[in-house]
Amino acid sequence: MSARAIVLTNPIVFVTQPPVPRELNSSVSNTFLSVVTLFGNHLADTAHAGRGGDLWLMMTNGGLVNLTRKAGFGTNGIQHGIGIDVRDPAIHWSGKKVLFSMVTGAPTNATDATPFFWQLYEVTNLDAVMANTNTRPAIFPVPNQPMNCNNVTPTYATDGRIIFMSDRPYNNQSWLSPQRDEYKSAPCVTGAYSLDPATGDLRMLEHLPSGAFNPFIDSFGRLIVTRWDHLIQDGNATSDRLGRATNGSLNFLSETANAPTQTNNLIETFPEPNDFDTNYCAQLGVNPNGFNMLLPWALDQAGGNEEVLNHVGRHELASALAQSFTNDANLISFTNYTTRGAYGIITANTNYLNGFMQITEDPRTNGLYWGVDAQDISIFGGTHAAGQILTLTGRMGLNPTGMVISYITPKAGANGPNSGGLFRNPLPMSDGAVVAAFTPTPTSSNFGFDTNIGTASQPISMYHFRLMTLTRSGAFLVTNQFMTAGLTNVAIYWDGSTLVTNAGPLWELQPVEVRVRPVPAPVSTPVAGVEQQVFASEGMDLPTFQADLAQRGLALVVSRNVTARDAADKQQPYNLAIPGGTQTIGTNSGRVYNITHLQYLQADYLRGYTYGTTNIQPGRRILATPLHATTGFNYSSDRTNPPVGGTELMSDGSQATIVPAGRAVTWQLTGVTNESIVKERYWINFRPGEVRTCANCHGINAMDQIGRPPPTNAPLALRQLLRLWRTNSANAYTLTVSNGLGGGTFGAGAILTLTANTPPSGKTFAGWQGASVSNAAGPTAWFIMPTNNAIVTATFSNLPPPLIQSFQPGSNAANFSVAAQAAANQTWILQSSTNLINWSDLGTNVSDGAGNIQFVVPANTNAPEEFYRVRSP
Repeated sequence: MSARAIVLTNPIVFVTQPPVPRELNSSVSNTFLSVVTLFGNHLADTAHAGRGGDLWLMMTNGGLVNLTRKAGFGTNGIQHGIGIDVRDPAIHWSGKKVLFSMVTGAPTNATDATPFFWQLYEVTNLDAVMANTNTRPAIFPVPNQPMNCNNVTPTYATDGRIIFMSDRPYNNQSWLSPQRDEYKSAPCVTGAYSLDPATGDLRMLEHLPSGAFNPFIDSFGRLIVTRWDHLIQDGNATSDRLGRATNGSLNFLSETANAPTQTNNLIETFPEPNDFDTNYCAQLGVNPNGFNMLLPWALDQAGGNEEVLNHVGRHELASALAQSFTNDANLISFTNYTTRGAYGIITANTNYLNGFMQITEDPRTNGLYWGVDAQDISIFGGTHAAGQILTLTGRMGLNPTGMVISYITPKAGANGPNSGGLFRNPLPMSDGAVVAAFTPTPTSSNFGFDTNIGTASQPISMYHFRLMTLTRSGAFLVTNQFMTAGLTNVAIYWDGSTLVTNAGPLWELQPVEVRVRPVPAPVSTPVAGVEQQVFASEGMDLPTFQADLAQRGLALVVSRNVTARDAADKQQPYNLAIPGGTQTIGTNSGRVYNITHLQYLQADYLRGYTYGTTNIQPGRRILATPLHATTGFNYSSDRTNPPVGGTELMSDGSQATIVPAGRAVTWQLTGVTNESIVKERYWINFRPGEVRTCANCHGINAMDQIGRPPPTNAPLALRQLLRLWRTNSANAYTLTVSNGLGGGTFGAGAILTLTANTPPSGKTFAGWQGASVSNAAGPTAWFIMPTNNAIVTATFSNLPPPLIQSFQPGSNAANFSVAAQAAANQTWILQSSTNLINWSDLGTNVSDGAGNIQFVVPANTNAPEEFYRVRSP
């Protein structure tokens, strides 16, 4: 298939990279990942990312512009000190700019230990270059990005911010770096970040224990990321315990720098044991857990509302699932994806995937996502995240039961090397054309996995990734024509003490279409209506409550009835009952599990390794640790011996728990003796200030195990937590009320009643001063406790002087009446004097609502003259 003249509707930007053929899945100290591996692809040293790559622009006539070289970055030949590599282009909404990651610099000699990092760059005049290819591209580093860490896979948000993945140390605590993934304890990115380049405002959107990749904003305004979910027990520590390896596993006793360590009692209890830990599995009566998925996740652009795309899951997408407990006849293992209905799984999907990565949205069909299903690395090598192209429907609002996988290229590609070759980086274009990176796979050698068929100093890859157009042939798309004549750069660089000459054809990867796209309104998910009503009925102002949570770095998770589970999930117990409360029984017979708590676990950086040496290696792996960061904010259990980190379930099956935001958490339902009953399979993140409803566990798509829709009850647990919050010393602020009643200590958002004291003599209530109240002019007012201590003062002012309006003769000559206008509804005294010095009280009366007041007094016929006045008591 030779390169022919290419005609494109829109230009394409892509990258070239020098081949790095090696990938290896072995022990914790002998696993090798590179810039093109499925995961752990973020390292920038020359072993993991060679030098000699570039960023390219392909014009509509097929003409090529080397953007980085034309801007003064990179070189041919010797790379010492100045070499670059490039990855992850992303086009701006306007089509006029492009973001990408680039590492600049290379070792100058065999002993040069300079650290190198992927950093974010932007071509700011792409439109000018396209208009005149002689124009020098303007390439600048993105300002205010984290330094001395690897920032990769950038994308433009809708509001001028940039979203990207980074291995920035968690909470910027350098001693926790590098973060080590849950699989091979290899370095991985720590999270998804959002940066305002103008101000430097940096926010972590997701804390990712094993990393994530390729964020982008879809046409619905959702942030889509490919997460690697690998919530398992540490297989490296298990291997140490079983004598299979000498990884030198140890536990730190805290996340602090130089924390003490222990090397015994490293056994874990969450989740189930590894698949090779057979004795431990038998002891617990469970099947092993080797959870390992790469799936699309969606969240709000500002973080929060994080879930697998549309809450789709393994039941709808995977080929098989094992039951958790081995001794419960009601549990079944799902083993045949072609007959999902026979297992009670409601779905329109008849295909399956093992993973879904390198995802992009079809520009002609909103909610249709293209991606690749690729095999994991192996002891023989890897496929560099190349595999089968497929699509997944997932428009916003589509129920998971209606989501469908379609095979675009043959399924064999998902299972590894095959005679049909492998694909990466599918690009559906706006004119209906499809482009992808493709390589043949010579299956006669090394089972078709890539390996270095050259030498360490002169590597040669078996794989040759080239950009190709695809065309339909029967049920599938197949390769059509090369888009370039092949690109080369004989790059010479140091990899440690080895001088590498990488002369092979460059890999052509990551094409993106240059086009104008409408900017969608960002998704911002509100608090669910049921929970909003509970806040209102409990006298809590929701926005203020959320602001205080955000200020403290906290979030609130609410469930309505955790005994209800999605009808499809028959792999974990679904006959669940709250002792003395609600129950949901999915079968007419068999074991019923009493559940009493939802135990939360947080991802703490506590696991380290020596690799069999005397020194602890840099970085840490997370361990699922019972929740401890927010204990003081949550209600205590009334049951004896509750599990650490456990929230008691109320009689209606509800729970409400304040959890740390910005730190991954997971959970499990526990029984009366704290035994694990139902386990969450993912790490979940919450935005600071988020109040999120996970109505039940596991979430219901269409109906629960007895045919009901998702629960809508007002959760009793939320009421209990809010009542605690109102006066809990852990979160309360002090309200000082001067000249009135209603002060005390209260949680932010508590709606309070303030009452002014009775005004002193001659005074009237003038209003409330200090913190804002609902009706500052009234002596009784509503007050929302703010996110800080507050002082409110009832103020009083002098009553206005009354005005005597008339003197009228009385019913007889012995008396007369005095009429006056004064402040309404006040007590007044009429006084008289003959010298304006000495005054005598003549009578007391109360003015009416209009301020009218009248006195009847005896006439003093002995006084030559007399003065009168009306005054306050």
